[in-house]
Amino acid sequence: MKIFHNILLTLLTLGVGVIVVTTLIDGWTYYQLPQAERVLQEEAHKMFGAAGFAGHGLGILAGIFFLGLFLYVFRKHLKFMRRWGKLNIWLRYHIFMGISAPILATVHSAFKFQGVISIGYYSMMAVALSGFIGRYLYGHIPRRKSGEELSLRQVHLDRAETIRRLEFEFGLKGPDIQKLVAFSTPRSIERWGILNLFRILWDDLSRWFQARRLARYFQHKYGLPPSEVNYLTRAIAKQRMLVQRIAFLDIVHKVFHWWHVIHKPFAYTVLVILVLHVAVTVSFGSTWIFKND
Repeated sequence: MKIFHNILLTLLTLGVGVIVVTTLIDGWTYYQLPQAERVLQEEAHKMFGAAGFAGHGLGILAGIFFLGLFLYVFRKHLKFMRRWGKLNIWLRYHIFMGISAPILATVHSAFKFQGVISIGYYSMMAVALSGFIGRYLYGHIPRRKSGEELSLRQVHLDRAETIRRLEFEFGLKGPDIQKLVAFSTPRSIERWGILNLFRILWDDLSRWFQARRLARYFQHKYGLPPSEVNYLTRAIAKQRMLVQRIAFLDIVHKVFHWWHVIHKPFAYTVLVILVLHVAVTVSFGSTWIFKND
């Protein structure tokens, strides 16, 4: 099933990309015109304007994708949906729609944001940008392959297994095991408070290079072949990552909570304005290809 979802998401991404790029290329001249001059380009306006064939179609697709974001929320919180596939798969579609919706909405608007709808648009952009932050924080909460959160006991077991594997496969001795443990142990977490978020970011950026340096040290000391260095680097980096995520788990949970507090109001603002926008659009008879005879 993983391969199926990989293929489907790839096709969906390519599809959205082709639609957006094609529309931008065909309508580039129109999009460069000032607002007052666009209506004078009758054919182009009927195609690329917000109420035009292409523009309106992109708006409908953006709305569908935005509403689709709530499917992930339902999957997380509704009991009858908890057996409907793995949570991490739902998250991947959630991210795809969260990125695609504002891109499609931007082209739908023909790059003109006015009135109340501009509030909805910028709220959608805020949802998308905060979504990237949320995904980053989500990745720092240890989870099973299914996407369910791991217990601290399971994380500690995984860490111990990694250390035993390194000791067995590479013959690491006691002092070097201690060196490995010291390498991955965070220092003075409590006194840093919320600033630990910057330490998490720095650790993510520097972890591989530091693990590589330690792997090189073990290579020279134990005469390991060069082919083993990459594997050892990944194993050391994973061990450090597990320990860091244990250490920073409470902080990440707190920030993740406040992230939800900020993220949700923007999402609900977009939802309300989207419903109003659709209602007003339909009331004026703009129904795209669904014309009433």
